[in-house]
Amino acid sequence: MKPKITLFTKVFLFMFLITAGFLVIGYILLRFILFPKMMLNLQSQYLKNEKLLMAERVSTIAKSIAREIEIAYIAKERGRISEQAFNDTIRTIVNEHIWVKEGLGKHGFAYLVRFIDNDSILVVVHPNRDWETKNIIEKAKGTPGLVKILKSLSFDDTVSRYYDAESKKAFLVSYPVGKGGLMVLLTVYMDEMGLGFGKLMQKFKQRREEADSFFLIMAIAALILSLFFAWILSFGIARPIVAYTKRVERMSKLEMDKLGPAPVYLKNDEIGLLSKAIRRLEEALRILIKNKK
Repeated sequence: MKPKITLFTKVFLFMFLITAGFLVIGYILLRFILFPKMMLNLQSQYLKNEKLLMAERVSTIAKSIAREIEIAYIAKERGRISEQAFNDTIRTIVNEHIWVKEGLGKHGFAYLVRFIDNDSILVVVHPNRDWETKNIIEKAKGTPGLVKILKSLSFDDTVSRYYDAESKKAFLVSYPVGKGGLMVLLTVYMDEMGLGFGKLMQKFKQRREEADSFFLIMAIAALILSLFFAWILSFGIARPIVAYTKRVERMSKLEMDKLGPAPVYLKNDEIGLLSKAIRRLEEALRILIKNKK
């Protein structure tokens, strides 16, 4: 009577589960632990580099604006241009020339202020005329992060800081102009800069999607490989056992003439030992039958 589930099937299923289990564990470790950690580190490094590049770029713009305003200020002090001409010049520099040429993003802009003290910083030139002559600290009360930076400004130092504005990361640079208490301020949104923070995050998202497709293909390939290795291993284990089972069954019926050549299994494992034992049993049984005749 043949068993409902053959030895080959049992060994195959066992080996498949073991092999597939190791592959699944490896997939989970790689896909959900190692790969996300690697991507996070890579993303952090990219963002760090992009922030440094953005800070350098915005600082360069602020420095350029400050130099042009300082030239205009010196010209006014020496009587080369009138007060009105000076005001028109600095407005052009701040609102049109550098701003338009360099680009600070859709919501980024440059403005000129006069530093009085850490609680009073008056706006001289601003894209929004309503802000001019007003205390910028009072006008920026809706953005606590910006107010905190403004109160920490020093006329003699260049400052570059990040802050939160309307659920976005923003960046501010201040640069002193001459000795008249004037300061150039630049504010930009990180995801609007030409360096492309938004594009960078989109690129990482695309890479993650590509990685998901890759891991899916790898999972299917791993499943196929596990089936293949399970079949090879189970075939190597079950085949000799099945062959010796049939041989012993015929020996039990004394059908020695139907045995055929004994299969040879040369490995020194348990199946090899079983093979040698069955061959010795067969030889002993043949001698016993011969003596009885």
